Amino acid sequence: MTPQTNVASANIPATLQGDREIFSSRLIHAPRARVFAAWTDPAQLAKWWGPNGFTTTTHVFDFRPEGTWEFTMHGPDGTEFPNKIHYLEIVPPERLVYKHGGEAGFEPVNFHVTVLFKEADASEVRVSVRTSARADAVAITTAFGGGGHARAAGCTVAAPLPDAVERVLDECERELDRADARGR
Repeated sequence: MTPQTNVASANIPATLQGDREIFSSRLIHAPRARVFAAWTDPAQLAKWWGPNGFTTTTHVFDFRPEGTWEFTMHGPDGTEFPNKIHYLEIVPPERLVYKHGGEAGFEPVNFHVTVLFKEADASEVRVSVRTSARADAVAITTAFGGGGHARAAGCTVAAPLPDAVERVLDECERELDRADARGR
């Protein structure tokens, strides 16, 4: 039997906002400063960043506007995914804005992320993440027999994780080429 990898996130409530943006929000039972620190301290990021089963190694962490975070996500099968984030705006403990990827030598991703940390009360914070890209997420998932609508987009790829990631990334590159041709 061929292993399957579900590339839609079932654990984090997310909605597709149009065809280029994903929004997710979660209430976390911890003080805002502590949650913000979990996003801004490489030792803490290493404990939670990435999908379940992955680990993260930080190579460069220059946490300031125009600074970068270069890191490698290590898949459970040993596959390495080099990543680079450029910080655009940092407003402790309220907001992070960054550009993820888009450079040679790193994962072929290119998207803009805004993370808001809104205090619900002294012991809870609502973390909202808005990710936007020029690629059409519905077109990508449809290529794998999935699809999407205003509330969700996702698909299942019948392959082990490294093969599924490679296939999805290849389709993402094709969609970015199509987006460039459309002038988006």
